[in-house]
Order: sequence, then structure tokens, then C-alpha cells
Amino acid sequence: MNAFNWQMDVELRAALAELDAIDTVRAIVVTGAGRAFCAGLDLESGGEMFSSESLNERRRLAERLGVLDVRPWELRTPIIAAINGAAVGMGLTLTMQWDIRIAAEDAKLGFLMSRRGLIAEASALWTVPRLVGLSRGLELLITGRLFTGREAAEIGLVSRAVPVGHVLATAHEIARDISENTAPVAV
Repeated sequence: MNAFNWQMDVELRAALAELDAIDTVRAIVVTGAGRAFCAGLDLESGGEMFSSESLNERRRLAERLGVLDVRPWELRTPIIAAINGAAVGMGLTLTMQWDIRIAAEDAKLGFLMSRRGLIAEASALWTVPRLVGLSRGLELLITGRLFTGREAAEIGLVSRAVPVGHVLATAHEIARDISENTAPVAV
């Protein structure tokens, strides 16, 4: 279910940087394969994912691909998340760094880190309260409860919630609108 690991992190950063460097690319759409957007961090290896050896391996791969310091908010090209299904933990916090989020109405979303004894990552402690307000943002982050794409749209965490079969088409429609009707410098 598209579990997030360090290789995915580095390869996604590399793809975003590569697309951002192409002047004719006016918007980037990211979606999940299959029925989930991203099931969060791949914790199959337990604490090994956070070992110094694993983190050093990630750093070496990022250096090799030239994406050590690529941050989504520094890119010129808008990134649109097409959240086609479950997005929890890192699978949701990652999208908070992107520009526009479209979610399936019935997608299960959640910042589950507090339920796993972890602190929210990927700048979620900064982005989430700014998107939905301090009280509501802290509620989502502290409780770690699941909520739907529909609720996410109602509180402003995502731009829109649409039927699952329309998520990617809606994201493409927005990307096309940006591409055809906006000035790159203004965007």
C-alpha cells in the first residue's frame, strides 16, 4: 500500500526536482498506486529504519542523486496530491508540504504518529495548525484519530473531496487549468 521508506523518499525528491527543472512542466500531480495513497512509514524493519546506518544509507543515496536538500516548498512548480485512498502517518504529513490536495471522499486519513509513540514528522507540527487552525490541528495531531477525505475538505486540510474515481481526473483538471491559464512567474 505504498509504504514510505527512505528509498521512496529520495526517489520522490529526485523526481520532483527533475520535473521542477523542466520549464514546460507547469504542475506536478502525485498519486498512489492501487487502492491507497500511502500507508505511512514502512516500519516492517522496526527500529532499524531509524538506525544511524539506515539514515546514512539514505543520505548517501540522496547525495548520489543530488537531492540532499530538495524541499517541496522551495520548488517553483506547484505539487498537487491526488489522495486516491488511505493516507496515514507520513503518507499524509508529506502532502501537507505540497500546494494542493484532492482526496477521495471516503479515504481514511490520519496523523497516527502519537498512537505509535512517534512525533509527527515532515513539518506537520507547523503546517497542519496553519491549514486548519491551532485547536483543530492540535486535535488531529495529538489524538491521531482517523477521519475521512470529506471531513478533511470540510476543515480545510484538503482543497476538495471527490468520489474516489474522480480524484486523479480532478487533480489533472487543476494541473491543466494552471498550465493553460496562469503565468509561471505569478504561480
